[in-house]
Amino acid sequence: MIIAILGVGLFCLENLASEPAGSWVALNDNKYPCHEISIRIKKARIVLPYGETMVVPLNKVKAFSINGSEFDKLPLYKNGKITDRQVFMELICESKGCRLYRYGYCKSKCIKARKIVYNYYIYKGENLHLATNSLEMPNVCIYGLKKCYK
Repeated sequence: MIIAILGVGLFCLENLASEPAGSWVALNDNKYPCHEISIRIKKARIVLPYGETMVVPLNKVKAFSINGSEFDKLPLYKNGKITDRQVFMELICESKGCRLYRYGYCKSKCIKARKIVYNYYIYKGENLHLATNSLEMPNVCIYGLKKCYK
């Protein structure tokens, strides 16, 4: 009896230490389960479920999901025009073939205060459909996306 209780207890402890469900990283060649991912300027450090570490160039990372949030690499638009940068945007929700993303950044004035400014982008497939800031978010929901942003 004691051995059975001890076995169940160890099994529960092992499951508590495992990575969050659904954590993964998509590279050019495949999708890998991961425990942690750290995005740097030119490289990504990925900790795999059993403690192994991979360091890969950032241009090979296409998407990742960690702690229940999914991030996709998408082209960045500024003032309605595409830039040469690709950034990771958080997928907030999707509906009717559209995906709503949130992208946070610091303006040069607010770096010391660490205040993050968020912009929201709606993509239809690979193309930008609408870009907005948080003040205009309720108006975006007229397009059929539920209010499910944070």
